[in-house]
Amino acid sequence: MMAVRLRIPVVPIHIKGMFQIYSRDDSWPKTGPVHVSIGKPMRFAANYRIEDATQAIRESIEKLMKS
Repeated sequence: MMAVRLRIPVVPIHIKGMFQIYSRDDSWPKTGPVHVSIGKPMRFAANYRIEDATQAIRESIEKLMKS
């Protein structure tokens, strides 16, 4: 909603491996691989529907998850 109303960019990010090194049951993180994927910034016009922006961001993150 903020990205659409304020017309600020959203950068989709996917972080893989965090749960394996630091789950909610751990008191301290373990060592292990973490992979961070950063997508291209996305901008939305002020008249863009919030639902459509949400879907576009979700799809961008899902693409990052597959790569």
